[in-house]
Order: sequence, then structure tokens, then C-alpha cells
Amino acid sequence: MAGAGLHCTAQAHRMPGTLDQGVVRFSPSHYTNAAGIETALQTVKEVAAEWGCRQK
Repeated sequence: MAGAGLHCTAQAHRMPGTLDQGVVRFSPSHYTNAAGIETALQTVKEVAAEWGCRQK
């Protein structure tokens, strides 16, 4: 459900400033269930907390 790195083209990462670190892209499909979505959301929250990000 998720992929990491520079997707599509490096040029697309220049404007948002993600060229150096890349991004995580979520691609849910009709095979993705609610439990998978909840797991992904929880994981993002945990990683954000480890990195010191504040929740809005």
C-alpha cells in the first residue's frame, strides 16, 4: 500500500522541497480494507512522533 523514494520524476520533488529525502506515497485500492488504512495511519503517527512532528 505504500512506496518510498522519489516517484515519477525528480523534477516533481523540487517545488515541494522533497528532492533530498523523497516521500512516502500511499496507494490504497479496492483490495485495501479498513484495518490496512488504520495500520498505515497509526504507523505515520508513530513515525511523526519519533521525528518530533506536532499533530494539528
